[in-house]
Amino acid sequence: MKSFSKKLRLTLLLLGFAAAGTVAWADTTYYLMWSTTNNITQFTSKGAQSGSTEWTWSVGNLSAGSNYYFCVSTSASYTGNITSNPSASDIVSTITSGKGIQEWNDGQVRKFYYFSLSSAQSGVKLSYNSTTGKYTIFVGSTYTVTPSITGGSISPSTAQNVTSGSSVSFTVTPTSGYSYSSATYSGSKSGDIIRSTNTFTLTPTSSGTLTIVYSLETTYTITANGTNCSFNEASKNIAAGGSFDFVVTPNEGYKLVSASCTNATCSPTSLGDATTATTITVSNPTAAGTLTVVTAPVSANRTPTVRIGAKPSISSSDCGLTTTAYFAQTGCKNIDKLTLYYSNNRAFRIDGGNKTESKEISVSAPAINTSQNISLTSAEVSEVVNPGEQIFLRFTAHNANGTSSYSDILPIKYECSKFVKQNLTKSFKACPGEHQFNWNEMFIYPAPATWSVTLGGTDAKSDFTLSNGIMIWKTDGKTATSYTYTFTAHADGYDDATATLTINYTKPSGSVTGSITGVTATPAATAENPTKPYTEVSLSAAGTTGNITLIDWTVSPATAEIYSKSGNTLPATAKFKAESRATKTTYTVTATGYTATCASVSKSATIVVAPDIKEECD
Repeated sequence: MKSFSKKLRLTLLLLGFAAAGTVAWADTTYYLMWSTTNNITQFTSKGAQSGSTEWTWSVGNLSAGSNYYFCVSTSASYTGNITSNPSASDIVSTITSGKGIQEWNDGQVRKFYYFSLSSAQSGVKLSYNSTTGKYTIFVGSTYTVTPSITGGSISPSTAQNVTSGSSVSFTVTPTSGYSYSSATYSGSKSGDIIRSTNTFTLTPTSSGTLTIVYSLETTYTITANGTNCSFNEASKNIAAGGSFDFVVTPNEGYKLVSASCTNATCSPTSLGDATTATTITVSNPTAAGTLTVVTAPVSANRTPTVRIGAKPSISSSDCGLTTTAYFAQTGCKNIDKLTLYYSNNRAFRIDGGNKTESKEISVSAPAINTSQNISLTSAEVSEVVNPGEQIFLRFTAHNANGTSSYSDILPIKYECSKFVKQNLTKSFKACPGEHQFNWNEMFIYPAPATWSVTLGGTDAKSDFTLSNGIMIWKTDGKTATSYTYTFTAHADGYDDATATLTINYTKPSGSVTGSITGVTATPAATAENPTKPYTEVSLSAAGTTGNITLIDWTVSPATAEIYSKSGNTLPATAKFKAESRATKTTYTVTATGYTATCASVSKSATIVVAPDIKEECD
């Protein structure tokens, strides 16, 4: 009695496995022996197949619930069985079903496999691949795709079985000098043949031959030309429709300006004055041609030279100052900016009582020995000097190589009998409280010996207070939306001056959706420093803007100044400056946010400023 040993190795899974032990089959004919019983003497042939690496047999329609036993023989009889010891890893199935392995021993010589199905299947095929050592069970439609190649080699090179809905890929290694020409399939297919470089993929809907043709390339010689530079290739044969990257390196002291091609396309053509190796792609030649690169000497890395002109002019009507710059050298680059520095000291210092400001304008590539005027308004001049004081002027110019050295310095006495700076228009919310502006926003210092203000011809001086150069007025009880005040001032040595202040008021209403969460002063306390006549502190207000449309900064006591306000959105910044003082002073700075309807929120911070006036005598 023969004994049977059954081992269930793989059930109810769709899996792929590596072969447990590959059997090397000869390039000959093999028979699939088949049965629904596990008695190998009752196995019958399902037909003969020949091949070199893969053999495929059709086993027809199979039902569920039965075990199907098979082995491979060199003859139409089980006696030629060459099947190795079965292993679960030997079978790969496209069937979503149960399948297993059973081993039947007869003197440990003859072996076979079995599988079972959980549902009936039609058109079942079984194949063996001697390269992978796998048996594959196919169901449904299976198509055979046979590759054919001209002008190279292809992998895989044998016919491939492809189940319906699946795709198959072949990779071509072209013969040297050959390029892709065409790819066609003799059977039907779903969609196009997809080509990615030398890999071709298709989804067959019937069996057929995939014919791929690579043809001998048509090439054209492109020769590289250029002086004061070198190329990675002196010339190159480039296929029609192909490309090659020439790398050009300028000689020391030269730059790459441009590139051009004949009978081909070059990219890039503008080389941006490069002084290092640059890649130029030459593509799509239509005949033998050239790549020509233009070089130029590299100019010295020079900045411009600028001179200041003669005595500036001062306007008798508005005290504006105009001065002139002359361009002595461009530095071999286009000059794009001109900056005027003006100060109350020759060293152009900004410490202590020294004040220095600057004004920059754009210029459009002025030539050498040409000039450019820059004008300062009386308001700008008064930031550093008062009428009758000396102002110092100098220039710098800028090009792509950098900024020039300073020009020579021109000192001039700022003489102007006018001290009106400008008429003012202020927009404020008519909320209870006080508003203020610096006197020198409207008039040039010094502060007037006497002054008056009227509103519609009526004395309105009681609404204003001038203290230490700060003009303060109250907004309580305002009913109109706009008021225009006329100020008249008199200072000894100057013409009497008249200026107007127009204030536009908005009544408060509504609520604030934004918020000011805090005000920070940096530093919040200053050290004693007698050599520095004022202390500058950076202010910042944090929060969310919401419906806030105006950020206003105030300081108390009013002996300090807030300036350089950043704008009307949060976060907002400003600068605080306290003038000279003999005792320690605590200031309160407040940031207030107003809506368009005058509703407001605010936050404050304190700044402790140490004295900077100290007498030390032996």
